[in-house]
Amino acid sequence: MDLPLEGITILDASRVLAGPFCTMILSDLGAKVIKIEDPENGDETRHYGPFIDGKSLYFMSINRNKELVKINLKDQNDREKFIDLYRKSDVFVHNFTPQTEKRLGVSYEDLKVYNEKIIYVSISGYGRNGPYAGLPAYDIIIQGESGLMSVTGCDENSLTRVGNSTSDIYTGYICAISILAYLLRKEKKGMGETIDISLLDSTVYSLTYLIPSYSARNENPKPMGIAHPGIVPYQKFRVKDGDVIIAIANDRIWERFCKLMNIDDETMRKYNKNEIRVEKREEVVNIVQRKIENLTVQEVIEKLKKNGIPAGKINKIGDVISNEHILATNAIIKRKIMNREINFASFPITINGRRINFYRKDPPI
Repeated sequence: MDLPLEGITILDASRVLAGPFCTMILSDLGAKVIKIEDPENGDETRHYGPFIDGKSLYFMSINRNKELVKINLKDQNDREKFIDLYRKSDVFVHNFTPQTEKRLGVSYEDLKVYNEKIIYVSISGYGRNGPYAGLPAYDIIIQGESGLMSVTGCDENSLTRVGNSTSDIYTGYICAISILAYLLRKEKKGMGETIDISLLDSTVYSLTYLIPSYSARNENPKPMGIAHPGIVPYQKFRVKDGDVIIAIANDRIWERFCKLMNIDDETMRKYNKNEIRVEKREEVVNIVQRKIENLTVQEVIEKLKKNGIPAGKINKIGDVISNEHILATNAIIKRKIMNREINFASFPITINGRRINFYRKDPPI
């Protein structure tokens, strides 16, 4: 395969999720990622379940296509190995706290003499400036402090974290995008950069419309379960044998839905603007609910999808892995790991009409 990042070397001293997820994106795209782990303890995620034959599937899910070098940065001989790798790298990624970075002698100021053109990336909970700089944080803390958790759940008495480590994942994506952008700039101008990325800033960035929503109303957005604060109907509905999700995200779809479900013209016109439907949320939801409640999940989905109305069911992970569309698009890769077949998510792009298997090498066990 001719991969776009071939020839780029990433030295990765990050652990847990945000950094390794970032560097997995880059390794999937062809970069040579050299993962540095402490010989004694390794990456913390090696100790996170679930396990297979004592090996962490959590770790495996974010560290494919990488090479492993065991380095103790406190040891002088190992430090020389590290400096040699640093000299040869295009990017260095870590998530040490500022205090640890200085103690280990791996700050940008400590290392710039060895490679002035490197892109030096620091990931942390709160960044390097401001009153929280240097404080420890994990994803669940950031989901709470960013405001994300305040809008996740059925109501204000049942707040919950998003089901995966979303703040870490957001940060990993931002980190990968930033590295790609500054690699391009380096190619044009020959300059290295220091990039500071925090979980808190990345998660706040992901809130998008919720930030100006507060500014416009001076009112905190609230958790609404599966419903949407600015689109109606855009939520789950109960039908004869389960739940379906329906997303009527514009007025054309509303008109199409009304005609398909034999809703009278007067009602269709009464709620023909999304702003009106949001204002009259309960009335509109009840209208939709009554029209579909005696149908099965499959009947509703087939009828709506066939007529260009977005609808779907709430799949469990097992359903996703066996879903006909997921299988047809090769969105899941099966790998034999320690004599067992394990499913992993594949890199989600198609190139020139062809789905490439970007998973080339198992994680370093």
